[in-house]
Amino acid sequence: MDLAGRALAAGRGVIVLVPEIALTPQAIRRFGERFGETLAVRHSGLSAGEAYDQWWRIRRGDARLVLGSRSALFSPVTGLGLVVIDEEHEWSYKQSDPQPRYHARAAAETLCQLAAATLVLGSATPDITTYQRTRTGTIVRHALDERVNPATDGSTSIGAMPRITIIDMREELKNGNRTVFGFALKRAVAGALAAGEQSILFVNRRGSARFILCRDCGFLPTCPSCDVPMGLDLADPLRPRLRCHHCGRERRLDERCPKCNSARYRPFGVGTQRIEHEARLHFPGARVTRWDSDVSGRRGSHEAIVAALERHEIDILVGTQMLAKGLDLPAMTVVGVVDADVGLSLPDFAAHERTFQLLSQVAGRAGRREKAGSVFIQTYEPDAPPIVCAAERDYDSFFEHEIAHRRRAGYPPFGRLARLLFHHPGDEHALTEASRVASDLRLRRDTAGRADPDILGPSRAYIPRLRGDFRWQIVLRGREPAALLAATRLGERWVIDIDPATLL
Repeated sequence: MDLAGRALAAGRGVIVLVPEIALTPQAIRRFGERFGETLAVRHSGLSAGEAYDQWWRIRRGDARLVLGSRSALFSPVTGLGLVVIDEEHEWSYKQSDPQPRYHARAAAETLCQLAAATLVLGSATPDITTYQRTRTGTIVRHALDERVNPATDGSTSIGAMPRITIIDMREELKNGNRTVFGFALKRAVAGALAAGEQSILFVNRRGSARFILCRDCGFLPTCPSCDVPMGLDLADPLRPRLRCHHCGRERRLDERCPKCNSARYRPFGVGTQRIEHEARLHFPGARVTRWDSDVSGRRGSHEAIVAALERHEIDILVGTQMLAKGLDLPAMTVVGVVDADVGLSLPDFAAHERTFQLLSQVAGRAGRREKAGSVFIQTYEPDAPPIVCAAERDYDSFFEHEIAHRRRAGYPPFGRLARLLFHHPGDEHALTEASRVASDLRLRRDTAGRADPDILGPSRAYIPRLRGDFRWQIVLRGREPAALLAATRLGERWVIDIDPATLL
């Protein structure tokens, strides 16, 4: 805010980006209180008329400070002097679909070079590539080693960091605890309720369960269009449904296994709906609210939930990763990560980085004022480096662990990636076309007498079938993999993503 004030006082324009629309209510209020009518807001939650009005306010120069999500970077700000990207590590800054595919961080760097403006990247868990650039001197690093505790009178003090405890769920099972909450987490939430404080229960999965499985014959209901397990949706407890979170297909949940008629046809894993249900059972009388993309799609829902939290009309907030991003709630003293292992073993080069970032960020929601707060991380892999480093708030150790892996494998920042994805209703045709392109790329690389880039695949995509189309992918890994694509003929069913944020 101080940097924005200096830029505005010098007659320059300012753009401030936040990673999620969910963060805009608090940010709008705080920037609005300080900068008033010169503030414009841009994000996809605006109506066409609101977006039109905001664009023209910026274009005329009536608004010189723009706050919004990634597309706000392209606002027609006159005399741009400063761009701030808050939570710069967030993968939501990468637009992967639809085209154009770009990363707001890279686009902002180019924009600031063209406009002779300053770029500020803020994060408690910097992107691995960004942090490596600070070590090589490409980016200047300023470390904030202590938490700032703002008071209502405008003064600040040093805030206490939360206490973080790892709960080994294997030991919980040995001790007879069959619930989704560890003993320590249950005691902490109960204590917060008794003290009139708030708690977060975080699980990075929507729905009630990850999947349904027959324990007798092994039948697993999958989406016929996407070939992925369907999750359990208990939005209406009287009419439980199976739902695909990729294409939206739904169907009725059978009471018994459709294949063998066994009654041992049961849900596995946990989602936000299940945690919400369990929270109401374990903490009767508590005001429990769920916040995930299934309930936040309605217009104004983000603002309503944040306002209810600030008015202390919610005791326990259950939600997904949007809870981990920037919320500042004075009465939030307990955070429970119900299943820290979700995402830890995904076949993606950034899986460990994202797990560490999510755990660290959601832990940061606890104890943001006078009281330190407590965080409980429940896991079946208590020795995994991302979990240990997050619990110890040791970014540098995690960075050393992750950068060594990236160096050995040639992943960013030691190489760049290009992902080519082909999708088609026919599986055999999809494989044939993907094989043709991979062979053509290898032939042209070898003919040129080069070993770079590596050409991996074709292989089935992590989601092998989506909305009826089979999906095969090729990954190029090297110094400048995109250069090899210049003369390659690709049809409309190909998707090209340079510097993808994920390979899933």
